[in-house]
Order: sequence, then C-alpha cells, then structure tokens
Amino acid sequence: MRKVLFFSFLMLFGGISALPARAASHLVISEIRVAGDLVYDEYVTLYNPTDADINLEGFKLTKKTGSGNEYNLLTAFPALTLKSKESITVSHQQATYEGLKYSTKSNSLASDNTVLIYDKNKAVVDKVGFGKVADYEKNPAAALGKNQKLIRKDNIDTDDNAADFEVLSDGEDAASADNPGSSTAQSANIIISEIYPDPPTEISESKREWIELYNTENFDVDLGGWALQDVKGSVHKFFIQPATIIPKNGFLVFESVVTKISLNNDGDEMLLIDKNGSIIYSTPDYGKTKTTLSFANFDNVWSWTQTVTKNSANIKNIVEEEESSSANISKSKTTTKKTSTTKKSASSSSKTIAGKAKKTGTVEDPEVLGAEDIISDEKDLNYNRNLGIMFLLGGAVIASLYLAYKNKDVLSENFKN
Repeated sequence: MRKVLFFSFLMLFGGISALPARAASHLVISEIRVAGDLVYDEYVTLYNPTDADINLEGFKLTKKTGSGNEYNLLTAFPALTLKSKESITVSHQQATYEGLKYSTKSNSLASDNTVLIYDKNKAVVDKVGFGKVADYEKNPAAALGKNQKLIRKDNIDTDDNAADFEVLSDGEDAASADNPGSSTAQSANIIISEIYPDPPTEISESKREWIELYNTENFDVDLGGWALQDVKGSVHKFFIQPATIIPKNGFLVFESVVTKISLNNDGDEMLLIDKNGSIIYSTPDYGKTKTTLSFANFDNVWSWTQTVTKNSANIKNIVEEEESSSANISKSKTTTKKTSTTKKSASSSSKTIAGKAKKTGTVEDPEVLGAEDIISDEKDLNYNRNLGIMFLLGGAVIASLYLAYKNKDVLSENFKN
C-alpha cells in the first residue's frame, strides 16, 4: 500500500513538473541589447503576453549597475496603451529604433546590469539581471557583449533570469521549442502587398499613408531588425522594432506616422530589407498618385485599385483611363486623361471595372463646351475691330486732304521759294 501511495505521489508531482511552462501573466522585459557597432545601439523591449491591454502611463524603466546604483532610463512613460500580444521598444536617444526614447543621453546599458520596470505605484513588474550583478531573479542571465541581445524564451517568466533568457548574436535565430511554427529566418518570403500613398486629407496626408506587408509562409515571422525604405526624394529608412511578429499567411501594416516615410505624389518605390541588409522585395515605381486609391500587388502585377483593403486580401478594382472625343472634330480631337499614370494588369480579362474615372483636366471637347459659338463670336469681334481701323484711317486721309486744300496758297509759295 505504501508503495502504491509513493508511486502515485511521484506520478502526480512528476507530472505537474513536466507540464510545459506558460507565458507570463504580466508585462515582461522580453529583449535587451547593450551595444552594436556603435556604443549607443541599445534598447529594451517590453512585451504584453496577457489577453488584456496594459496602460503604461506613469511606468518607469531603470537600470542598476553591478554595484547596485540605480539610474532612470525612462523616467515616466507617457499616456500609452500596450495592446495584448504586442511589444514596444525603448532605446537610446541616438539609436535608430522606433518607439520610445531614454529620458537622457547620459545613462546607457553595460554588459553587467539589471533592468527593471516599475508600475505607476512604484512596484517592480519585472526585472532582468545579467552578468556580474547583485540584483536578479534567482540566477543572473549571461553577460552581454557587442552585437548581442538577451532574448526571453517564448515569453515565459519562471522568476529565473538564467533559465528564462538566452544570448543571441546578430543574425542568429532564437530557439522556439514550444512554438516550432515561428521563425526569424532571413529566407522567409515576406512581400509588400499594398501601398496607400495619397489619402484624402487637407491637414497632412503623409501622416495617413501606409505600407502593407504579407507573410506567404505557413509560420509566424519575427521582423525585428528588418527595414522599410523608400527610393526617391527625401529617402528614409525605417527599422522595424524587435519582436514585431507578422502572422502566418497574414498582413502587417506600417503607418507613416510611425515609419516617418513620406510617399511622394509624383512616384516612388518601396524596399523591404532583412536584418542582413539584403533586399527581400521591391515594388515598381507607382508614378503619379491617385487620391484615395491604393497601389496593390496582384501576383506581382501592380495596379491602382479603387477598393482599398488595409490588412486584408487585395481586391482588383482597376481604374481605366477615360477618353472624351467629339465626332464633329476629327483631326483636332481632344483626349482628356487622368493626371496620373495607371499601371495595368497583364491579364486585362480579369479586371473588374467599377466605373469610369473622373476627369481631372480642364481641356474638354469643343462641342461639349459650345466652342463653335465662341469661335464665331471671336470672328465677328475681329471683323468689327478691322472695320473700325479702316474708318479711322479713312478719316485721317480726308483730314489731311482738307488741311492741304485750306493751306494751298502757303504751300504754293513755299514751293516756289
């Protein structure tokens, strides 16, 4: 009987210990970088693994040195809500990462530090000690060097920094034993699927532009360290923050208010670049923009479409060029086209025509505007003007002859002399 109870005890508690660890139930520090090729190439990434949004207003991010001295990295978070399963990066003021910035340039991370996040009540939400430090959870994680980052494994928090984190060098993929379907592989087939370069706004259209990516793979892909870049005009390169996941067979939209990429109205191209600097995808030049229309990818054939499909599959609703002509004027026929260039799909039979494009030019058919009446009026005006000039010249001749007749004696005397 004792043996049965003993083995039952082992099975119960052994089974419990063998259960897979679950994701943390609170905001966690998910990634830390202390230096790249530049000393200020550093950041801390926070992740919300819960099913609820978290209000970060009033939170504080700090670091402790190995000797225990504590310094603020971000003194107070602004009014900001971190949505469920999303992350945010806090980086050095001189770093190029998007997100929040340190409160001062003078404080930065070192190889042996502890990073802490406090809530608005000054309670510690999470902390990560690495290297030779005095403050950590159970065991410190390994020290960090140049071009390395500390990655939390599957966003699990067992209150053991050494067990929860691993050190990765740039370009190295994180282990994902509990989620083998995720990947940060450089070869992942991610494409640019839609561009919205000319939204209808009078305030600042560049803040409402966006670029949409599509993941053709059957697994999630971490785009952290990848970049988006335009080609023409004021070129800007946007680095995607760490732990930015694009779901399998899913979409991810980057707003211009975040990327700071301004899409030119007279044409531009977009590049998607992986973290090794290789161009993964490039779009054709879309030419002059069409307000409220998006430039969309249909099996690598790009076209303007009237149906904007942000974060969803593209719908082919192609805009056709429109011509207006007059049957009465054959040689001088006037054609009015939209002021922007439409790139058409190679398979015209599959196009869906939603309606005629509106005319934007000011030149129209003479018949439509009654130009024949205008031309007739102009001819009458020119005739009357010429007739008036003839009357004036005739009057001048008659006046000259009259003066000569009145002064004939004087003229005769002068002629004799």
